[in-house]
Amino acid sequence: MLFTFSISKLMGLKNLKWVTIDYFSTFSMNFIAFNFNNKYLRNKNIRKAFSHLWDKKTLKYVFQNTCFSIDSIIPQGMLGYSKKIVKESFSINKAKELIKKEKLPLKINFNFLLENSSMLTLQLISLYSKNLKKVGIELKIHNVSEKEYSERIKKGDYDLALSGWIADYPDTFSIIKPIFSEKLQKQGFPNLSLCKNEEILKNLNLVSNTKSLKKRDELYRKINRIINEDVLCIPIFQDKEIVIYNNEKIKRIYISPLGNITFFDIKKR
Repeated sequence: MLFTFSISKLMGLKNLKWVTIDYFSTFSMNFIAFNFNNKYLRNKNIRKAFSHLWDKKTLKYVFQNTCFSIDSIIPQGMLGYSKKIVKESFSINKAKELIKKEKLPLKINFNFLLENSSMLTLQLISLYSKNLKKVGIELKIHNVSEKEYSERIKKGDYDLALSGWIADYPDTFSIIKPIFSEKLQKQGFPNLSLCKNEEILKNLNLVSNTKSLKKRDELYRKINRIINEDVLCIPIFQDKEIVIYNNEKIKRIYISPLGNITFFDIKKR
Protein backbone atom coordinates (compact mmCIF):
# COMPACT_ATOMS: atom_id res chain seq x y z
CA MET A 1 0.00 0.00 0.00
CA LEU A 2 1.43 3.39 -0.95
CA PHE A 3 0.31 6.93 -0.24
CA THR A 4 2.58 8.68 -2.69
CA PHE A 5 3.53 7.49 -6.15
CA SER A 6 4.59 8.94 -9.49
CA ILE A 7 1.93 9.04 -12.21
CA SER A 8 4.21 7.33 -14.73
CA LYS A 9 4.71 4.36 -12.37
CA LEU A 10 1.00 4.39 -11.60
CA MET A 11 0.18 3.95 -15.28
CA GLY A 12 2.68 1.10 -15.49
CA LEU A 13 0.96 -0.81 -12.68
CA LYS A 14 -2.51 -0.73 -14.20
CA ASN A 15 -2.15 -3.98 -16.13
CA LEU A 16 -0.79 -6.06 -13.24
CA LYS A 17 -3.48 -8.51 -12.05
CA TRP A 18 -2.37 -8.49 -8.41
CA VAL A 19 -2.49 -4.68 -8.18
CA THR A 20 -5.64 -2.72 -7.35
CA ILE A 21 -5.72 1.05 -7.72
CA ASP A 22 -8.57 2.81 -5.93
CA TYR A 23 -9.51 6.47 -6.20
CA PHE A 24 -11.33 8.42 -3.48
CA SER A 25 -12.53 12.00 -3.90
CA THR A 26 -11.84 14.26 -0.94
CA PHE A 27 -13.52 17.36 0.46
CA SER A 28 -10.79 19.54 -0.99
CA MET A 29 -10.35 22.27 -3.53
CA ASN A 30 -7.48 24.04 -5.26
CA PHE A 31 -7.80 27.46 -6.84
CA ILE A 32 -5.88 30.37 -8.30
CA ALA A 33 -6.04 33.29 -5.87
CA PHE A 34 -5.86 36.93 -6.93
CA ASN A 35 -4.12 39.68 -4.99
CA PHE A 36 -6.83 42.35 -4.84
CA ASN A 37 -4.25 44.97 -3.91
CA ASN A 38 -3.15 44.82 -7.55
CA LYS A 39 -5.13 47.57 -9.29
CA TYR A 40 -5.59 45.52 -12.45
CA LEU A 41 -6.86 42.45 -10.58
CA ARG A 42 -9.46 44.55 -8.77
CA ASN A 43 -11.07 44.88 -12.21
CA LYS A 44 -13.68 42.14 -12.64
CA ASN A 45 -13.23 42.01 -16.43
CA ILE A 46 -9.49 41.46 -16.09
CA ARG A 47 -10.17 38.60 -13.67
CA LYS A 48 -12.68 37.26 -16.20
CA ALA A 49 -9.97 37.33 -18.84
CA PHE A 50 -7.66 35.31 -16.58
CA SER A 51 -10.49 32.83 -16.05
CA HIS A 52 -11.14 32.53 -19.79
CA LEU A 53 -7.47 31.62 -20.24
CA TRP A 54 -7.66 28.64 -17.88
CA ASP A 55 -8.07 25.47 -19.96
CA LYS A 56 -9.32 22.57 -17.82
CA LYS A 57 -8.09 20.11 -20.47
CA THR A 58 -4.55 20.67 -19.20
CA LEU A 59 -5.51 18.88 -15.97
CA LYS A 60 -6.13 15.64 -17.82
CA TYR A 61 -2.92 16.09 -19.79
CA VAL A 62 -0.76 16.73 -16.70
CA PHE A 63 -2.44 14.80 -13.88
CA GLN A 64 -4.14 12.02 -15.89
CA ASN A 65 -6.92 10.64 -13.68
CA THR A 66 -5.44 11.68 -10.33
CA CYS A 67 -7.68 14.73 -9.79
CA PHE A 68 -10.76 16.19 -11.43
CA SER A 69 -11.71 19.61 -12.67
CA ILE A 70 -14.11 21.78 -10.67
CA ASP A 71 -16.01 24.95 -11.50
CA SER A 72 -17.01 25.55 -7.89
CA ILE A 73 -15.07 26.63 -4.81
CA ILE A 74 -17.27 24.20 -2.84
CA PRO A 75 -16.17 20.59 -3.48
CA GLN A 76 -18.51 17.95 -4.84
CA GLY A 77 -20.32 16.10 -2.09
CA MET A 78 -20.55 19.05 0.28
CA LEU A 79 -23.52 21.22 1.24
CA GLY A 80 -23.88 24.14 -1.19
CA TYR A 81 -22.26 22.40 -4.16
CA SER A 82 -24.12 22.87 -7.43
CA LYS A 83 -23.51 21.52 -10.91
CA LYS A 84 -25.32 24.61 -12.22
CA ILE A 85 -22.49 26.93 -11.21
CA VAL A 86 -21.22 28.53 -14.41
CA LYS A 87 -17.53 29.32 -14.78
CA GLU A 88 -15.99 31.34 -17.60
CA SER A 89 -15.29 28.97 -20.50
CA PHE A 90 -11.85 28.68 -22.06
CA SER A 91 -11.60 31.25 -24.85
CA ILE A 92 -8.52 33.13 -26.03
CA ASN A 93 -10.72 35.45 -28.11
CA LYS A 94 -13.02 36.41 -25.21
CA ALA A 95 -9.97 37.11 -23.06
CA LYS A 96 -8.52 39.34 -25.78
CA GLU A 97 -11.78 41.28 -26.06
CA LEU A 98 -11.92 41.92 -22.30
CA ILE A 99 -8.27 42.97 -22.15
CA LYS A 100 -8.77 45.34 -25.08
CA LYS A 101 -11.93 46.76 -23.49
CA GLU A 102 -10.16 47.46 -20.19
CA LYS A 103 -7.05 48.80 -21.97
CA LEU A 104 -4.61 46.58 -20.12
CA PRO A 105 -1.04 47.67 -20.96
CA LEU A 106 0.69 45.62 -23.65
CA LYS A 107 3.19 42.99 -22.50
CA ILE A 108 2.34 43.40 -18.83
CA ASN A 109 3.97 41.16 -16.18
CA PHE A 110 2.24 39.33 -13.32
CA ASN A 111 4.00 37.29 -10.62
CA PHE A 112 2.60 33.83 -9.88
CA LEU A 113 3.60 32.28 -6.56
CA LEU A 114 3.91 28.52 -5.97
CA GLU A 115 4.91 26.79 -2.74
CA ASN A 116 7.40 23.93 -3.15
CA SER A 117 5.36 22.69 -6.10
CA SER A 118 6.04 19.39 -7.83
CA MET A 119 7.10 19.24 -11.46
CA LEU A 120 3.52 18.35 -12.38
CA THR A 121 2.01 21.45 -10.75
CA LEU A 122 4.79 23.56 -12.21
CA GLN A 123 3.99 22.12 -15.63
CA LEU A 124 0.29 22.88 -15.12
CA ILE A 125 0.91 26.56 -14.36
CA SER A 126 3.51 26.76 -17.14
CA LEU A 127 0.85 25.66 -19.62
CA TYR A 128 -1.49 28.28 -18.19
CA SER A 129 1.22 30.92 -18.69
CA LYS A 130 1.42 30.01 -22.39
CA ASN A 131 -2.27 30.88 -22.78
CA LEU A 132 -1.70 34.20 -21.02
CA LYS A 133 1.22 34.96 -23.31
CA LYS A 134 -1.14 34.73 -26.30
CA VAL A 135 -2.93 37.84 -25.06
CA GLY A 136 0.20 39.78 -24.11
CA ILE A 137 0.40 38.78 -20.41
CA GLU A 138 3.77 37.55 -19.17
CA LEU A 139 3.39 35.27 -16.14
CA LYS A 140 6.54 35.06 -14.04
CA ILE A 141 6.36 31.84 -12.02
CA HIS A 142 8.12 31.76 -8.64
CA ASN A 143 8.38 28.26 -7.17
CA VAL A 144 9.64 29.00 -3.66
CA SER A 145 10.05 27.41 -0.23
CA GLU A 146 7.20 27.30 2.27
CA LYS A 147 8.86 30.02 4.36
CA GLU A 148 9.39 32.39 1.42
CA TYR A 149 5.90 31.69 0.11
CA SER A 150 4.35 32.63 3.46
CA GLU A 151 6.50 35.76 3.83
CA ARG A 152 5.67 36.99 0.33
CA ILE A 153 1.95 36.45 0.89
CA LYS A 154 2.15 38.46 4.14
CA LYS A 155 3.92 41.31 2.34
CA GLY A 156 1.57 41.18 -0.65
CA ASP A 157 4.55 40.41 -2.88
CA TYR A 158 2.60 38.44 -5.47
CA ASP A 159 -0.16 38.91 -8.04
CA LEU A 160 -1.54 35.39 -8.27
CA ALA A 161 -0.92 32.26 -6.22
CA LEU A 162 -1.94 28.63 -6.18
CA SER A 163 -3.92 27.91 -3.04
CA GLY A 164 -6.27 25.34 -1.57
CA TRP A 165 -6.88 22.90 1.25
CA ILE A 166 -8.89 19.95 2.50
CA ALA A 167 -11.77 20.34 4.97
CA ASP A 168 -10.96 19.72 8.64
CA TYR A 169 -14.47 18.38 9.25
CA PRO A 170 -17.34 17.35 6.90
CA ASP A 171 -19.12 20.70 6.81
CA THR A 172 -18.86 23.38 4.13
CA PHE A 173 -18.07 25.99 6.78
CA SER A 174 -14.64 24.34 7.09
CA ILE A 175 -14.02 25.19 3.42
CA ILE A 176 -15.69 28.59 3.11
CA LYS A 177 -14.76 30.30 6.39
CA PRO A 178 -10.94 30.17 5.90
CA ILE A 179 -11.34 31.65 2.40
CA PHE A 180 -12.40 34.95 3.94
CA SER A 181 -10.23 34.89 7.06
CA GLU A 182 -8.11 38.03 7.35
CA LYS A 183 -6.17 36.32 10.13
CA LEU A 184 -5.05 33.52 7.78
CA GLN A 185 -4.12 36.07 5.10
CA LYS A 186 -1.88 37.87 7.62
CA GLN A 187 -0.31 34.52 8.51
CA GLY A 188 0.73 34.02 4.90
CA PHE A 189 -2.17 32.07 3.42
CA PRO A 190 -3.52 33.37 0.08
CA ASN A 191 -7.30 33.52 0.24
CA LEU A 192 -10.12 35.89 -0.76
CA SER A 193 -10.16 38.08 2.34
CA LEU A 194 -8.68 41.00 0.40
CA CYS A 195 -11.71 41.22 -1.89
CA LYS A 196 -13.83 42.76 0.92
CA ASN A 197 -17.17 41.45 -0.36
CA GLU A 198 -19.72 42.57 2.24
CA GLU A 199 -22.55 40.43 0.86
CA ILE A 200 -20.51 37.26 1.29
CA LEU A 201 -19.47 38.23 4.82
CA LYS A 202 -23.10 38.88 5.71
CA ASN A 203 -24.15 35.46 4.41
CA LEU A 204 -21.27 33.78 6.25
CA ASN A 205 -22.52 35.33 9.46
CA LEU A 206 -26.02 34.03 8.72
CA VAL A 207 -24.66 30.52 8.12
CA SER A 208 -22.88 30.48 11.48
CA ASN A 209 -26.19 31.26 13.20
CA THR A 210 -28.35 28.85 11.18
CA LYS A 211 -29.02 25.22 12.14
CA SER A 212 -31.41 24.32 9.31
CA LEU A 213 -29.55 22.24 6.70
CA LYS A 214 -31.88 23.49 3.96
CA LYS A 215 -31.21 27.13 4.86
CA ARG A 216 -27.47 26.53 5.20
CA ASP A 217 -27.46 24.89 1.77
CA GLU A 218 -29.23 27.93 0.29
CA LEU A 219 -26.75 30.33 1.89
CA TYR A 220 -23.74 28.33 0.75
CA ARG A 221 -25.11 28.19 -2.80
CA LYS A 222 -25.56 31.97 -2.72
CA ILE A 223 -21.98 32.50 -1.53
CA ASN A 224 -20.74 30.07 -4.16
CA ARG A 225 -22.66 31.90 -6.88
CA ILE A 226 -21.26 35.31 -5.85
CA ILE A 227 -17.69 33.96 -5.86
CA ASN A 228 -18.17 32.65 -9.39
CA GLU A 229 -20.07 35.62 -10.79
CA ASP A 230 -17.51 38.10 -9.43
CA VAL A 231 -14.62 35.79 -10.43
CA LEU A 232 -13.06 36.18 -6.99
CA CYS A 233 -10.79 33.22 -7.78
CA ILE A 234 -10.40 30.49 -10.39
CA PRO A 235 -11.38 27.05 -9.02
CA ILE A 236 -9.27 24.48 -10.84
CA PHE A 237 -9.32 21.01 -9.29
CA GLN A 238 -10.47 18.75 -6.49
CA ASP A 239 -8.02 16.18 -5.14
CA LYS A 240 -8.30 12.42 -5.30
CA GLU A 241 -6.63 10.14 -2.80
CA ILE A 242 -5.07 7.20 -4.61
CA VAL A 243 -4.33 3.89 -2.90
CA ILE A 244 -2.30 1.12 -4.53
CA TYR A 245 -2.33 -2.29 -2.88
CA ASN A 246 -1.81 -6.03 -3.37
CA ASN A 247 -5.31 -7.46 -3.93
CA GLU A 248 -4.09 -11.00 -3.20
CA LYS A 249 -3.57 -9.98 0.42
CA ILE A 250 -5.95 -7.05 0.87
CA LYS A 251 -9.63 -7.10 -0.06
CA ARG A 252 -10.42 -3.41 0.30
CA ILE A 253 -9.08 -0.11 1.62
CA TYR A 254 -11.25 2.89 2.34
CA ILE A 255 -10.18 6.53 2.67
CA SER A 256 -12.63 9.07 4.07
CA PRO A 257 -13.48 12.30 2.20
CA LEU A 258 -11.27 14.06 4.76
CA GLY A 259 -8.30 12.02 3.54
CA ASN A 260 -8.12 9.85 6.66
CA ILE A 261 -7.44 6.15 6.87
CA THR A 262 -7.36 3.76 9.84
CA PHE A 263 -6.53 0.08 10.23
CA PHE A 264 -10.27 -0.55 10.57
CA ASP A 265 -10.63 0.67 6.96
CA ILE A 266 -8.37 -2.11 5.67
CA LYS A 267 -10.04 -5.45 4.95
CA LYS A 268 -7.70 -8.44 4.59
CA ARG A 269 -8.30 -11.47 2.39
